[in-house]
Amino acid sequence: MIGLTFSKRVSDFVDAADVGGNIKNSKANLNYLRLIDIACVKSGITIGAVYPFIGGTAFSHQFNLLDPRDLDSAFRLAFFGGLTHSALGVKPNGTTGYAETYISSSNLILNNTHLSYYSNENITGGTRILLGLGTQPYVAGTTFLLLRTNFNNNFNSIIGTENANAAFSSSTYTRQGMFLGNRNAINSNKLYHNANIIAQSNSNNTYSYPVSNTIYLFAGGNTANKTAGSFEINRCAFASVGNGMSDYNAKIFSHDIFIAQRSIGRA
Repeated sequence: MIGLTFSKRVSDFVDAADVGGNIKNSKANLNYLRLIDIACVKSGITIGAVYPFIGGTAFSHQFNLLDPRDLDSAFRLAFFGGLTHSALGVKPNGTTGYAETYISSSNLILNNTHLSYYSNENITGGTRILLGLGTQPYVAGTTFLLLRTNFNNNFNSIIGTENANAAFSSSTYTRQGMFLGNRNAINSNKLYHNANIIAQSNSNNTYSYPVSNTIYLFAGGNTANKTAGSFEINRCAFASVGNGMSDYNAKIFSHDIFIAQRSIGRA
């Protein structure tokens, strides 16, 4: 590959995801992957999935940087419905487009979980789930794992039960940028936008995560009937699901993902 130094997992990712040189022949794309990999190492992300969305094709976009094997068990994405793949990322159509991650609650650690979504568009309106799963419509006492926006452009990080454990932003925010929900303790669930805390909950989460479904991207997975709903419409340049981080590392990770996006003109 072009004269840059990479970790083995970046090399493995390029071997899996490259199509006709769309990644390995681009110094900018290779450097982007290097920056994403460094961000994961610095923040201690070791389980789950990291989706860099590089290469501009559905084939290249499906792979998980943490484990770039073409297997459901490696959390390689499966795409459904209306999705447009380009050098800018993955654009869902807001009505049918979503991806299945094959990540279930059994692959995550209770009260030690993060969800992230980098949007490079600002299309407002509607209650939409960036990624996650849970019982829909809401059932009291059930749990959720999701990042969500509502009609007022407020954002929610629900890693636990909706009422007691959710971090709801009370202000209106652009739908563009890096959104990160991070629960790193039974009583700490924080929501970040571009490395700034915009909401938090200190209520204890004593519930297990939802079961019987896997996390969906660009929509919410309904644990009751295993369907997708509340579809997102803003293009995604990066997404991740995995172990939680310290508050400091969550801010660093958010900043580093922004730097990586800026390096290829997607910020």
